[in-house]
Amino acid sequence: MGRRPDFVDGHQHVHQLPQIREALLQTIARRYGAQAPWVRCSAPGRQAGLPAALRWKARVIGALGAYGFGRAAAAAGLRSNRRLLGVYDFQGGSAAYAALLPLWLENMQDGDLLMCHPAMPYPGDTDMAAQRGAEFQVLNDAGFAEVLLREGLRVARQLPRGGHASMVLRMKASR
Repeated sequence: MGRRPDFVDGHQHVHQLPQIREALLQTIARRYGAQAPWVRCSAPGRQAGLPAALRWKARVIGALGAYGFGRAAAAAGLRSNRRLLGVYDFQGGSAAYAALLPLWLENMQDGDLLMCHPAMPYPGDTDMAAQRGAEFQVLNDAGFAEVLLREGLRVARQLPRGGHASMVLRMKASR
């Protein structure tokens, strides 16, 4: 692509598994040095108001190595988000995603990251791809900007330099 990535994560959170984590962090340090991209920590964020099944799924993802990954990344001098929100079952179309999004945003704290998978809808999409289209539709709606404004949030491309776990999709005024 001609430039370093803004961040690094792994498909289905495999980057946090101990065997992969060590190789990944060493590779990032060797390849990028002081210009290393930030890395995604999958530790679950606040889950108030979310359905029990989604809270459980977020905790399981975190239990697969998120806390060890966060500690190892910090020890390696890499920047990462604080907590991850946006874990769900990829079902329900736009209505389900539109109902979950405000809950995740209300739960965000400084340094948290909202995981999303938006994509342009395409005829004949699989169920998963269709849900990505639903995410795109919700995130592209003017209502998303209104929720961000109401919650005191903004979208950021990358973590700022000079600190561990500073901010991603979060610049929240204290409540």
